[in-house]
Amino acid sequence: MKREKAGPLVAADRRLGYIFLFPALVFLLVFVGIPIFYTLYMSLYEWTLFDLGRSRVFVGVDNFIRLINDSVVFDVLRNTFSLVVVCLVIEMILGFLIALCLWNIKRRLRAVHGLYYYP
Repeated sequence: MKREKAGPLVAADRRLGYIFLFPALVFLLVFVGIPIFYTLYMSLYEWTLFDLGRSRVFVGVDNFIRLINDSVVFDVLRNTFSLVVVCLVIEMILGFLIALCLWNIKRRLRAVHGLYYYP
């Protein structure tokens, strides 16, 4: 089966789509990509928050080795995971109950839906 060439309208739509996509990609790069790469870069150096003016010492993966060997890290990860699971379960249940209550509102009170979702 032969594939037909895209007409000029389709190419213009594609260009317009890229133009609309460009600001979102720039936003992601500036506010997500750069901080992630800077964090990875800083994780390879030994430095303290209050000594920002001093030169940093390159330690490579030694920071990660110390992190793995520290027993407190696994306690913190366990606590964080537990908190996330508990909060997620509670939020899911409450969200479902609120949605169920809003679904059962009589027709004349349907304006409550709009008031609830407005903020």
